[in-house]
Amino acid sequence: MLAEAGFRHIVGVDYSEKAVNLAKSIANNKNFQIEYEVTDVLDKNGINLEKFHVAIDKGTYDAISLSPEEPKTKRYLYKEYLKKILDKNGIFIITSCNWTCHELQQFFSENNEFEFVEEIKSPAAFSFGGSTGSTTSTLVFKISSD
Repeated sequence: MLAEAGFRHIVGVDYSEKAVNLAKSIANNKNFQIEYEVTDVLDKNGINLEKFHVAIDKGTYDAISLSPEEPKTKRYLYKEYLKKILDKNGIFIITSCNWTCHELQQFFSENNEFEFVEEIKSPAAFSFGGSTGSTTSTLVFKISSD
């Protein structure tokens, strides 16, 4: 966990008030100083967060992608959200279990909005039909300075 590693000024967001309350409870029990916000990252008018140097996604993009209503539109709204909350040198780290590294790189790098930095290899791999792969894809991007 970031707080255990010594990181400060950590903000967690979720659209679910129940999820935010649970996260607050866990953080308080561990004496972590973490700020939590109930935020819908797809609401263009509801983004009132400050700028951050790093944004980490472990499941939000996947959930948005699986939306039964207009998933493609929601994916682009999510990318706009990231561009609004990241500072000019911002870093975006995403872990996905639904998208390949190639697919993530293609989507986030289109129109030069984000620059691909590197793939973080998963220690867990599987083999099937002579091919070896991973159950997750983790990539690092930086916001383009254009």
